[in-house]
Amino acid sequence: MNPEQWTALPGTLFISRRDDKPLHVAHVEALHAYCDQLGKEPAFWQGLDQIVPREILERQPTDESDDWQTHTDNALKAKAKYMLSRASREGFKQFYKEWRYRPGNRAHRKAPSPYTL
Repeated sequence: MNPEQWTALPGTLFISRRDDKPLHVAHVEALHAYCDQLGKEPAFWQGLDQIVPREILERQPTDESDDWQTHTDNALKAKAKYMLSRASREGFKQFYKEWRYRPGNRAHRKAPSPYTL
């Protein structure tokens, strides 16, 4: 998905590789964990208010006419912009090596690297 099209309610999501190589479940789970980690970096929260004002991010809808969806979408777009600026092939490659050996990921330890397929 294009980050400009991200929304709080994306609906059904289909994931595939651009190169049409096999996409292992471990790769998708690792990518999700990598993105989650990037979104929890302190730098994300420190710089986010330069993209979306903090009052919008912290604001709760006050009544039915308040456009909560717009505020949520703005926050998600800002997060996507930050994550795309931080994500890298080398960063994910290193993350994937370590991620496979975390507790709870035992079933994925024999999965091939997404870069060797």
